[in-house]
Amino acid sequence: MVPYEEEKMMLCKISKVYELLISSLHSFGSICFFSAMLAFVFIGVVWRYVFNSPLLWCDEVTTSLFACAIFSSMIACWDAGRHIRMDIIYNLFHGKARSIADILDTLAGGFVLSLLAVAFYDGAMTMYVTNEIGENSGVPFWIIKTYLGLIAVLFVVRLISQMITSFGNLLRPKNSHA
Repeated sequence: MVPYEEEKMMLCKISKVYELLISSLHSFGSICFFSAMLAFVFIGVVWRYVFNSPLLWCDEVTTSLFACAIFSSMIACWDAGRHIRMDIIYNLFHGKARSIADILDTLAGGFVLSLLAVAFYDGAMTMYVTNEIGENSGVPFWIIKTYLGLIAVLFVVRLISQMITSFGNLLRPKNSHA
């Protein structure tokens, strides 16, 4: 048996489950959250301008849905290369310099997302313990913060994986560098 074959197979299975989860979150966020946002904005406009009775909770719910939709698609956008970065500067790097830039990029992103995850979970725990709900909607926001924290943690895992790849590219001998 090849050394570490079982470990490689297990990592492959975990990777497939992770990819399915990211794809599902992206699809769910794109379809469900944006559809719900559209419905709530429509309801809010109708109530405000037709019935002259604005629904204050509509803005609160729509803002939360927007945050969930954006976070749900963040990792898929990163993987597709559709994220924001300074391409003018980044494209000047080649070979090992690009690998170093990738490592610094993932370190910075991982640091910020780690802080976000901690803040989301800390806020969620506080909101849960104090039974905090939306001011106008009555929605328990700890659920939303927990969801956003989960996405942040999943993104940190993606960045760690990317950093490992970048380190591999950096350590690869020059003649085998792609």
